[in-house]
Amino acid sequence: MHFLSTDVKPGHMNPKAKPKGMSTQRGNLERKRQRDKQTKSANRDTTKKLLDALDPLVPSSKRKLQELNGYLPSSRTTVQMLEDLVNHLRDMQATTPASWKERKPGVSLEEATARVMSSRRERIVSVELPSWRIKCGSVGLEGYYVRSP
Repeated sequence: MHFLSTDVKPGHMNPKAKPKGMSTQRGNLERKRQRDKQTKSANRDTTKKLLDALDPLVPSSKRKLQELNGYLPSSRTTVQMLEDLVNHLRDMQATTPASWKERKPGVSLEEATARVMSSRRERIVSVELPSWRIKCGSVGLEGYYVRSP
């Protein structure tokens, strides 16, 4: 019987042969890398969208023109925007009077509810929980109901 050099002779191991499962390990590793790459890309996209949404909400501190070289719509960098956010929140805490916590609302709950329910544009339903029984609807909801087919 003649053996080729790639054949394994009985009782001998081929030194060039891959251990069993090596190709599946490589495939799993490659799939994991691809999945990680897609996850990172999705995270970057989400982060960019969130930063773009947050940027106009955070007041900008005064900076020199050459410092404004960021990619955000306000030309700030992410770090500059976060610094501005921290400063803004600190200012809000410092200027919030303790009396606001004790302050009574300008309108009672009943009056606020009556004002909301008188809206002709908004369609609002007030329900009783946990049964979800409808208590009342806004003027706008009643108008929509009357005009519906």
